[in-house]
Amino acid sequence: MAPGRTRRHPHRVREDLRGPGRTPAELVGLGLPRLADLARDDLSCWREVAAGSEPMPAVPAGIPARLADLVRLESLLPGYAESAGLIHCDLRLDNVLIDPDGAAWICDWNWLCHGPAWFDLAGLLLIGYPAGLDVDGRFAAHPGARGAPRTPWTPPWRPCPGTC
Repeated sequence: MAPGRTRRHPHRVREDLRGPGRTPAELVGLGLPRLADLARDDLSCWREVAAGSEPMPAVPAGIPARLADLVRLESLLPGYAESAGLIHCDLRLDNVLIDPDGAAWICDWNWLCHGPAWFDLAGLLLIGYPAGLDVDGRFAAHPGARGAPRTPWTPPWRPCPGTC
């Protein structure tokens, strides 16, 4: 352990996240946004591309031909995202710091909102596709994926061996 540091107990970390005197119920009462609403209002990029209001981003071959599939899948997220739980909503590698003791610290909580736990897990695992990892298998086996939708769909891309 680094000099001058002490290991935090989980109950103490929970107290720090709540702030002085805050209960979990008070966090819920802060009026935070809901992922379902964000998905409907702000995360509809494929719908906007299909409508012609946004240009097609740089994507691998085969994606433009599957635009209708992407719009359909994107439209399912608001219904899947209904949850009273609190999530980070932007969990990715650059928002996770590993300290010298090996403890993970989640940072950049700008997008805290109500949503299902599996959403953060899915965002964090996305980086595994280009590396050729069995991301779908890891997701399905993870306890955080409990309650995640099981939409049958074949992605229009194939993982690249090594670096894409």
